[in-house]
This record gives sequence, C-alpha cells and structure tokens, in this order.
Amino acid sequence: MKSFFYRKKIFLFTFVILGLTSCVKKRDLSQNTVIYHMFTLPESLHPLIKDSSTKKIISHYTQKYIHFTDVRTFKQIPILCKSLPDTIGDLRTYTFELKENITWDDQSSLTGEDVVFSVKMMISPLTNNPGKRSIYSQVFENVWLDSINPRIVYYKSKEVRYDAKEIFSEIPILQKSFWDRQNKLNKVPIKSIENFPFTKEHKRWFEKFNGHEYSFNPEKIVGLGAYQVADFKVGSHVTLVKKKNHWTRGDTCIYNLAYPEKIIFKEISDQTSLKLALMNERIDAVYKLGPKSISKLQKKDYFNENYFTVNKNMFVYSYLGFNMKPDLTKYKPLFVNQKVRRAIAHAVPVDEIIEVICAGYGSRQVSNTNPFNYRYNDSLKPIEYNLEKAKKMLEEEGWSDTDGDHILDKKVDGEKVDFKFKYSYMTGSKSAKEIFLTVKEKLKKIGIIAVGNPMEFATFYNKAQKHDFEIMAGAWMSGSSYSNPDQLWGTKNWENQGYNFTGFGDASSDSLIRQINININEEKHLSAHRAFQKRLYDDQPYVFLLSPQKTLVIHKRFENTAGYMESPSILINTLKLRQEYKTKRIN
Repeated sequence: MKSFFYRKKIFLFTFVILGLTSCVKKRDLSQNTVIYHMFTLPESLHPLIKDSSTKKIISHYTQKYIHFTDVRTFKQIPILCKSLPDTIGDLRTYTFELKENITWDDQSSLTGEDVVFSVKMMISPLTNNPGKRSIYSQVFENVWLDSINPRIVYYKSKEVRYDAKEIFSEIPILQKSFWDRQNKLNKVPIKSIENFPFTKEHKRWFEKFNGHEYSFNPEKIVGLGAYQVADFKVGSHVTLVKKKNHWTRGDTCIYNLAYPEKIIFKEISDQTSLKLALMNERIDAVYKLGPKSISKLQKKDYFNENYFTVNKNMFVYSYLGFNMKPDLTKYKPLFVNQKVRRAIAHAVPVDEIIEVICAGYGSRQVSNTNPFNYRYNDSLKPIEYNLEKAKKMLEEEGWSDTDGDHILDKKVDGEKVDFKFKYSYMTGSKSAKEIFLTVKEKLKKIGIIAVGNPMEFATFYNKAQKHDFEIMAGAWMSGSSYSNPDQLWGTKNWENQGYNFTGFGDASSDSLIRQINININEEKHLSAHRAFQKRLYDDQPYVFLLSPQKTLVIHKRFENTAGYMESPSILINTLKLRQEYKTKRIN
C-alpha cells in the first residue's frame, strides 16, 4: 500500500511539472533581446552608492569610464579619453584629453567639467559611499581643466602613488548639468573637500543625491552608456533598452558595441526555477551556475541543443569573516584571539568543500590576492584541516567542556560562556547553505556550536558594515588590475562602517598598506604587497576558502559567445543575433 501511494505521488508530481512546462507561453526567439539571469538584483543602480557585483555588471551598459580593463588582455584601454593618462613634469601630475563627439542623452557634449564633478561627488564626505570614498580621497589632491581646451583634464595626487595612473578606471562619469542644474556645488572645491564647511543647503542637496529616487527611478538613472534603464522592479527584473543614434554607433571598441535592442536582467533565486527557465528557453545568458547544476543540465538534450557552456577561472574569493571587535553588549568576544581564529581555520575542510560542494570547480585561496594575479605571495601554504590541532589550540586558550554538555566553555570576565555563535550567510545560494552545514558538522566535533543565520543580500551586507555579526560567509570580486587593500583592510574603513567588516588592522598594517600604495618602484611595491598578504595570513581575520570556477551559459542563437575571466565575464553588448533566428518566431 505504501509503495502504491509513493508511485502515485511521483506520477502526480511529474504530471504537474509537465503541465507547467506545456502551459508556458512560447517565447519569440527572433526578438533581439537578451535575458540575463541573476540570483539577486542589486539594491540600487545609483552610479556612486551601494556597490555590488550585480550592479557593476549592469553599469557596464549604462555608464562609461575614462578608461577600463580590456577583458581579453587585462590591460587598460581608453574609453572616453584619446589615450591613457600620463604624467607631466613630475610623478604626481597626470593629464588626458577627452574624445570629441561624445554626447549625453540631451545631446550636450561631454566636457572636462563632467569629469571634475564626478571626482568631486566620489570623494565628497556627504556622498553615501563610505566603502569606496577612501580609495579616491587618498589619491586626489586636485582636478582641473586646461585654460584653452576644456576637454583636457589634469589631476594631481596627494603623493607619489602606485594607483594614481589608473585611478579613473572605475569612476563612472556623471553629467554635471543633470545632477547640479543650479550649480550649487560650483564653489565646493576638490582640494581639501573633507574640511569644506558645507551649508544646510549643500546637505539638503546631498540628501536628494543619495536618495531612493536616483537608485530606482529609470528617468533618474542616467549615464553615457549605450543602454538606458527602462524598468526596475525590485525582486523581479531590470530592463535596459538601446538608445537611438547613440554616440557609440560605429565605434569598434569592445565596450562600445551594442547589438541587442533590449537587455533584461531577470532575478531567479532558486536553481529549480532557473532550470525550468532554461528548459523553456526563457533565459539567454547565465553568469554562474553551480557545478552540480551544470553537470545535470549537460546530460539533457534540450540544454545541449540550445546552449553553449564556457568554464572560466574567476577573480573572486569566498571567505568566513570573524568579528574581531564585537559589540560586547550583543556579542561575546569569541574571536578576538588570533589563536582561536586559527583553530577555527584548522576545523574548516576547505579541500572537501571544493571537491564535494563545488565538484572540483575551484582552487584554494590563501590570501586576499588571487593566485592568478602576479602579486600573489606563493610562499603562503594552505592551512591544513586538522581537528585535533584545532582542539589543542582551543584548550591552550582556556576552552574546555567543564560541564559535560559536549560544548566548549570558558570563563570570560567572571561569566561562563559557551562556544556558540551565529553563522551568517546569504539566502538564494544552495552552496552557501551546504558550506554552512559542512562547517557546522566539523565544529560540532570539537565542541563548538554554529547556528545558521541566513538572510537576504541587502540585509547581510548592511549588518556586515554595522559589524552586526559573529561569523559571516561572504565573497569579494576583484580583477586583474591593482586593487587598493585599504578599502577592505584599512582601520578607517572599520571605523566609518566601510568594507573592513572584521575590525582587522592597526598602525602597522595601515603602514604596510601605505607602502603598497606609494611605491611606484615595482620591486618595492611587490615586496610590500606580499608582506601584507603574510600579515593577513598570520592574523587570520578571514578563513580564506576558495577561488571558484564559473560556468557561463549562453544561448546558441547568438554569435560572439566568448567568456572571460575578468568581470563582467559575458559581454552582453557584443551578443549578436544569428541570421537564422531573425525569422524563427517561437522556440
């Protein structure tokens, strides 16, 4: 009888799935539209605030930069400038000239005033971008224009710095006449802006600049890119449409091509729904699929008939971050001791996570620098998985099971404290939950209790910046070009609730970061960079986990389906609808 009901249940489930797939409205595949999958949409499309990897992908098509990293060569190429910035006279002053015939959506010309305004907004203390501001405020002393040619821009760094030459590579250029129509910020200087006496009127202006309207209202999300935001529905989709007669028309630069008429970024947060969407050709491009999911899909005829797959390494690493400076009212000081953090690292089975959860699609990450980056310190060895060693280290720090409940405890300020903590991770990722369950199981074997604390993306990072966590499972995306360590590791970026979530650092580590930044001599720069990696390795603010491989999925109805290690991995703007699909009406 039990077997009968079980078979009946299977039959009904299969019937429902077949019913759902047969009822899906057929999609017109002749439409020159790319539907791009995202597990989570960004919480803002404001060009300067609330950064995320998903916002960065969308911004490739709505915003433009002075220069950018070529995904094919990892070298900087001019985008808005005629040639890359170069020094003049000394090692602190740089110049570049903007290209002619670049226009905004209202047909007004791009000028140096827009560049000056963009820098001013990026480094202003009233702009709500604490995680990024310090990168630029440390560099820019001043920015000004040539007295004769308003397209020639000069900028001076506060000191000789390694990152000064490429500092414009990730600053989206803003239209001054759109943002500051009444010129209210004209008298606000770039030089010493951090000390400028802003008025109440200035502060009201910035409240609006930082506001909700410029993050979600398509009419207020403007940029020099070939695509305009047409619709933004939180939790559902972002739609971009190709602008008519855009200045990039006819340009052969890989970032200025614009083949699709429309790009839709579709949020699908669970793997089952994503598989169903692929089955029905409702998705054209997937940035990243889990190894188990892709393995199953590649066994399906419909998938292989309709989609290309490309495997690429990534400039990304995942980690477990410790709260090293907890609010002692809400959280116990479990992870303030380096030896305890190292013991936890010995209890995390990174190799098992790579082989079992990631199906081998990844490599060990030992420091903050990707193994594919030439600055990587290859003298640092992966921390071995060794529960006995972890247990011994904890015993040496006074952690033991004094009451026989199989949980380690210790007297802290006269109070008995159990070694029990909340493990924060993001929902929407099956692998994140699997990693948590694996870590939880291993820690339990040495008397530590990890309690899962899943939450949505926006809440997760909001709590991280406010240091409202005990252990967090996160990831950072970098790139092939130089990345200033101050953003994630400078002590000021813990104090101002930037991206130093853990509370790592002191005057010594800040000094090392400074040496990395000011040494333009390559040998000295590399020496400081590798010494800093060693400092992170020794202090253990993170358990560095892995650098994953990504599997990109692209529909076969498009040409130019190359994938790249460098973000954005798939250049949607280069996907060109094949001729045979232009007359194919439905899937």
